[in-house]
This record gives sequence, C-alpha cells and structure tokens, in this order.
Amino acid sequence: MANIDEQLLTLPDQEAEQRAAAGLRQEQGEERAASAGAQTDGTLGQQIIQATRAAEQNQIATAPAASADAASPATGTALWLKTAWLNIIDSFGLTLIYINLHVFGHSVFGEKIFCQLGEEWLPNNLRSNLESPEAQRVIGTIGLLEKMLLIFADLIVLIALILLVAVIIRLFNTLPVKIISVIGQGLNSLGEQASNPFFGAF
Repeated sequence: MANIDEQLLTLPDQEAEQRAAAGLRQEQGEERAASAGAQTDGTLGQQIIQATRAAEQNQIATAPAASADAASPATGTALWLKTAWLNIIDSFGLTLIYINLHVFGHSVFGEKIFCQLGEEWLPNNLRSNLESPEAQRVIGTIGLLEKMLLIFADLIVLIALILLVAVIIRLFNTLPVKIISVIGQGLNSLGEQASNPFFGAF
C-alpha cells in the first residue's frame, strides 16, 4: 500500500513538473518564432524553424570554402579561358592569342594561377573537389578535345599567315615591275607623239 500511496503523493509533483516543462518549451518555441519573425503552431512550426536554422548554419559553414575557391586566381583565369573559347568566332580567332598564352602560362606557372584545359567547363559542384575521379574524368575528356581543337586552329592560322606572307611577297615582287613597265610605256607613247611631225598641228 505504501507504494501506491507514494505514487499518489508524487503524482501531483510529476504533473506540475510536466506542466512547467511544457510551459518552458512553449515559451522557448515562442521566443524562437519571434526571433525568426514567424508565428508557429505546435511542432510543425518548430520543425520549420529548426530546418531553416540548420540550412543557415550549413550555408555559413560552407561559405568560407566557396569564397576561398571563388577568390583563387585559377578560377579567374578559368573564366577568362571559357570566355575566350566562347568568343573565338566573334573575334575572328583573335582569342586564340589568349588561349595559347594561357596554355603557356599553365606550363610555366602551374595550376595555382592558370587552370588546365577543360577545367573551365566544370560545374560548381565538381570545382570544389578537383581531385575526385569524376572531376578528373571531365577535365581529361574536355581537355583532350580542347587540345586537339587548339592544335587544329593554330595550324589553320599558321597556314593562313604563310599564305598571306606569300601573297604580299608576290605582290611586292611583281608590283614594282608592273609599275615601271606602265611608266615606261607611257613615256614611250609620249615620245612617239612628240616625234610625230603632225603632233604640233593637232
């Protein structure tokens, strides 16, 4: 009997503690809702607030890594390289100058300043971890295509420059001869007209 009596005596104390704990939880929930600027009803509102705070803390935790990656010089040169590839036709091939300088800079200064060919096309989720197998596969595939395209474009430019120089040399080699022959023919015709006895009559 004492056991039941003790339970009956402690029952009001437990109920009071439960009511106090529920009131405390409700006050904390209201404070959270007020600080978040939203009104909550019950547990659903508290879950929304907790999920929002967790997402904010996750963004705050990942922000320094993302900002450090965005601030690296290789990211800037990757953007320039991507822009050069996109504008290669609009610039009539003049962006090949930067692309070749970028490849030279990568071979001299390394990956800290100049990214690899193909790295500029990586999506942001792969850019944060360049050592992952998926990122390396994308860089290798696109980089190989870019290297072949760059060699092909450089060969076309080289052939065009050789042809231009050949035309200029040919033009300047034959142009003076033609000019001299035209001047000589003009002088000959003037001399013939001057020696003609009827020249003064007409």
